[in-house]
Amino acid sequence: MSEDSSTRLILLSNSFHQATLVVMVPILQKVYGLSLSSLGAIIGGGLLVSACATPIWGRIATKTGPRKALRRSAIGSLVGILMLSYSFALAQSSTENTNLGLFFLVAARLIYSASAAAVLPVAQAIRSNQSDSKSLLGAIGSLNAMNGIGRVTGNAFVTPLLLAGPAMPIVIVIPAYLYALIRLAREQQGLSETTSVSESKTPSGLGALPMFAMAIAATVQISIGAAYVLLAPLILARVSADAAEATSAAGIALTFALLCGIFTQLVLTQLFSGRLYLALTSGIFILFLGLLGLAEASTQIQLSFAACTLAIGTALALSANLTARLQETPKANRSQTSTWLASAQMLGLACGTSLFAYLGDIDLTLALRLAALLVCLIFIAVLISRALPVHPLSPRKGTSE
Repeated sequence: MSEDSSTRLILLSNSFHQATLVVMVPILQKVYGLSLSSLGAIIGGGLLVSACATPIWGRIATKTGPRKALRRSAIGSLVGILMLSYSFALAQSSTENTNLGLFFLVAARLIYSASAAAVLPVAQAIRSNQSDSKSLLGAIGSLNAMNGIGRVTGNAFVTPLLLAGPAMPIVIVIPAYLYALIRLAREQQGLSETTSVSESKTPSGLGALPMFAMAIAATVQISIGAAYVLLAPLILARVSADAAEATSAAGIALTFALLCGIFTQLVLTQLFSGRLYLALTSGIFILFLGLLGLAEASTQIQLSFAACTLAIGTALALSANLTARLQETPKANRSQTSTWLASAQMLGLACGTSLFAYLGDIDLTLALRLAALLVCLIFIAVLISRALPVHPLSPRKGTSE
């Protein structure tokens, strides 16, 4: 197994664990005696911790090297999963240990959230340093696809895994983490991570942050948070279905959307190799069309098609946005750039989910139209930025990418 394969295995394990944890919410409620709102606060709090901790990992990667940072963040993820397994065992053993198990649940969630979110952006920085400019978009898309594959696999296998015991979906990824970490440790012993003098003097701090790229990433994720939190209520309101049927239908639609996102990352990004501006604008425009389609859809097929359109646009836009920014960033600072963009995406997803859940209670169609308007504004901003002579999103004709 190569270093790249070890990294992919860790990415798959991360997303598999996250997917199964969401599906296991009813089981976690029963084991720990928690209300849905309390468990939601623990999971949501983890997302906030991830958003805050990810840029710190970028700083660590800049100082120690991205490979060491990747290994350490993967170790932190494994520690979090081990603590969660121990917490689960405690809570199941007797009612007297429920509170202690709950304490370890919160601790495990904090440790895992602070570590796992850094794996993908740091891995992206490593791949950007290894790839040439024309193959970078495809390389980034390939890494992003691992998250989607892990989530689809987690959703598909959680039910059969539960037949072997309620803890099995949690502990199943532990051997994969251990194997990948052992391989990484062996392969990285002979690798050195040096930074040239010119690169080590690149600007750092808030003034060097990719603000426009972060705004694009956050806006895309805000709109996706809006679409996904409103999908099940839309099905309930527009299709003849009860709450359980609407939830099931939303799950099926999101699974197809994930598959479309994976296809985009693995195939479509290759077609846009060397044409980042076209990939970015196309992705944002497709996302805009998907939001409008979701706002006007009235049947299950139309809603599912709109969700798939959203996934395609999101995958293309986020991959192109990150790739363009990495190409503009010296290698020494790429870990910091990728982690800040990842943090912006997490914050955007959290804000979009919360804000548009509130707006959806007022008017579902209006909420989705507002999300489409927000994407339209960022699309216009991207077009304007291309017309300006300062910091284009991708190199102009006559320059190398």
